[in-house]
Parts: sequence; C-alpha cells; structure tokens
Amino acid sequence: MVVAGHPMLLLEKDYFILISTGLGAIFGVFQLIIYAIYYRTTPKDEDLSGKTTNDVQLCTNV
Repeated sequence: MVVAGHPMLLLEKDYFILISTGLGAIFGVFQLIIYAIYYRTTPKDEDLSGKTTNDVQLCTNV
C-alpha cells in the first residue's frame, strides 16, 4: 500500500510523509541486510537442550 501511495504523495507534494516513509523503507531494508549478514554468527547454546524451561532462578540479593 505504501508503494501505491507514493505517486499520490508526489502529486500532492506532501514531502513530509514522503520523506518519512522513504526513510523508513530504506532503514528497514538496511536492517534486513544487517540481519542477513550476522544471522549465522550468533552462538547457539547446545547444552540447554536437556534443561526444562519451567525452572526459574530467583536472585536473593536484595
């Protein structure tokens, strides 16, 4: 819907909305590229497979 609205924003000369949505789209693509680059570098915890997720640790230092 945003792509379909951009020609209308150009015709109406609504630059404030055009700039904000354009920057949002650029930053969104940039974020996806960064995620794709660093996706496989996150270490996986293999030793947590035997533990249950219902265990809760509470801090007693108050």
